[in-house]
Amino acid sequence: MSIVLSSSEICQQFLNQLKVDLSVIKRAGRPVSETQGEVLFQSVNSLIKIMNLSSADHFLDLGSALGKVVLQVFMLTEVQNATGIEIVPECAAFARRMKNSLQECHPLLLQGRHLDFIEGDFFREPFNEATVIWINAICFTPMMLKHLSQMLNQMNSVRMVLTLRPLLNLSKLRFERTIMIEGSWDSALCYVYRACNLFKTKKFDFSLNIEKRK
Repeated sequence: MSIVLSSSEICQQFLNQLKVDLSVIKRAGRPVSETQGEVLFQSVNSLIKIMNLSSADHFLDLGSALGKVVLQVFMLTEVQNATGIEIVPECAAFARRMKNSLQECHPLLLQGRHLDFIEGDFFREPFNEATVIWINAICFTPMMLKHLSQMLNQMNSVRMVLTLRPLLNLSKLRFERTIMIEGSWDSALCYVYRACNLFKTKKFDFSLNIEKRK
């Protein structure tokens, strides 16, 4: 009797293979930075629910490391474009190899969709079409966070930002809430920001839900 796996189980199996491949790299003595740690699978799933991604979205991970969050989002949502930008060459190269592996194992997932891993400094890479941005900013300095806020203030496409460090002085995004997530290092708060022009609609919908419950 054949066993039919859910999309979440298929994704988890694929990402587990990433761990095996990474161990091979480490045994070979190749430098791979993991200073930021990683957000665990179930916590990424919780973030996916908040993002509410559709085929109209472009998901972007700033500092994508080995690409696990980008891969999970791409595999478990209908997002049209998913991009990771990583400055460490070995990590970016590893993520691109995982993309190639995904193409071989699950080619249908990439039909008509775009999955990209860019090696570079995200302060210098253009990402003007991104609609939802994830930032594992645990190790970011105050100056980096300030610069990020300034960049986000110049973008019109972004509807949501999720970050592990708070961002200040945002003009087009407003703090919405925090959510507790689990990482390989410990638990942490994720700060969720939503485009200011979406808040009125959200409040209106929320009030309707309250009325319906009464």
